[in-house]
Amino acid sequence: MKINHIFILLSLLFTDEHLFATEINKDIFFISSTPTPLSEGTFPTRLYSYDNNEQALNLCREVVSKQLGAEFLKVYYDERLIVIGSPPVKPDTVNILEMDDPMKEKSIKTGVFDKCPACSVLETHLVNLPNKQLAYTYFLGKSNSDITMSWGVDGKQIDYKLNDVVEIKAGGIPGGIISGDFFYIKVGSDSKLSIWVGREKLTTNWRLPENIIFSQGDNVVAYVNSNNMLVLSSRDNKQRSTAEELGKSTYYVFNKRSSKWKIIGFPGGRTEVRGLNEWLVDYVADIARKTQSPGSDRRRKHMAETGTPIDWRFYSANVFFSGILMLHNINTGKEYKIITSQGDSEVLWVNDSYVYYRVNDELIKARTLDQTIDTGQVLAKEDFIADIHWAFEGR
Repeated sequence: MKINHIFILLSLLFTDEHLFATEINKDIFFISSTPTPLSEGTFPTRLYSYDNNEQALNLCREVVSKQLGAEFLKVYYDERLIVIGSPPVKPDTVNILEMDDPMKEKSIKTGVFDKCPACSVLETHLVNLPNKQLAYTYFLGKSNSDITMSWGVDGKQIDYKLNDVVEIKAGGIPGGIISGDFFYIKVGSDSKLSIWVGREKLTTNWRLPENIIFSQGDNVVAYVNSNNMLVLSSRDNKQRSTAEELGKSTYYVFNKRSSKWKIIGFPGGRTEVRGLNEWLVDYVADIARKTQSPGSDRRRKHMAETGTPIDWRFYSANVFFSGILMLHNINTGKEYKIITSQGDSEVLWVNDSYVYYRVNDELIKARTLDQTIDTGQVLAKEDFIADIHWAFEGR
């Protein structure tokens, strides 16, 4: 049966281009959420900030209720925008969190599944339009027709056509076996790259250098596409481990500031990345082993209000998480390694002075030194911290 697509475009009219500040005194916000695209229960999405005076992680507001739940959560640092789709399976509501005004509530009720009950979500992406508008785009499958529907932030329907002059953004993969934000790439015989979204092919002006070659039919993924970088990898560039050693994942990074390509290798044959401004960060992972990911005895064993036990998701993914975190600055070449000895750990935020990362149910802040990272300070220890997978710096 032929699958066609519906494009739902939610045009978010933000025209200013923001650059991220890195002053130490800026507030750092954290987001807990457990999106469940397969509808394995529903969980709240909550915004927290750290109070240095009280030395406590305080709840700012509930962005999405437990009753509603989330299908996806995607973070766009260039646009200083976070988008949460809810509820799971048929996410007809788009909740928008602006990093510059995080206490402001904003949501769009599209009603698309009332208009088309047979539709199913294939992909969702933030699209940068030529007129500097932002469109949050749903790609949906339907069996017998192609339909395009568009909305502005005021809820009014607008016209928009997906074509080769738009830019599709992607932020990468967070920790916690949470669905990420990426898209697929087609490599032409002339080394030019095209984007595949749904069944649509968009041409780009990207071209691979001679020293980067993907095999024919390789499944190429764009993990990150931001103002700073384009990051590509593929299944053929991920080497599985042996019984004694971790495998290796190779990433091809185009630095948009310098217009140069760079090849970066990370340990782990199942390692995946996300972009935090000029930093590429990852958790080192590999094919599942006979032993569990380290630190299992300290991880949650019960269903909680904010999420499921991570080991349930580890088991389903068939992946070994090493407890090693990597950070690479694409501009300076600085690279750091953090050994947490806890499989459930991830980098949440990094700037010129500090890195914030999560180790199971602990939130840690550590200073970045010239060659290494210091031992860090545990800012908070709470059960819900195990479900924090995103952070951003306030204005």
